[in-house]
Amino acid sequence: MASGDKIVVASQEYVDKAISANGSVDEYTLISDDYTASAGNCLAIDTLDKEIRVDLPSGDDNIEIKFLDIESNFNTNNLVIYPASDENIMGYTNNEKLVCDISNISFTLKYINNNWRVL
Repeated sequence: MASGDKIVVASQEYVDKAISANGSVDEYTLISDDYTASAGNCLAIDTLDKEIRVDLPSGDDNIEIKFLDIESNFNTNNLVIYPASDENIMGYTNNEKLVCDISNISFTLKYINNNWRVL
């Protein structure tokens, strides 16, 4: 697979339940190079070969971006997330970056009240 390829990350049981519940499942985009995210992205991040930088879009309330450590390698090569200028993550000021250094995780960032929050 190459960066930008679409993949579904789930067991067949999960997919079956999700489809019966709401008619769809999240489609993740494989990212293996620095990337500028967009609202609604589901990103499967591959840091096997290097640290990856993701730049967040300017936030509008209630937009979400999902992240997944597809190679279980964030502890070796980190995912580093940067907010747009004059925005913050989890209340930190001065455009502080979020460094993800725990392997095998998935999480969502949601923009709420002028702040990106980790869910």
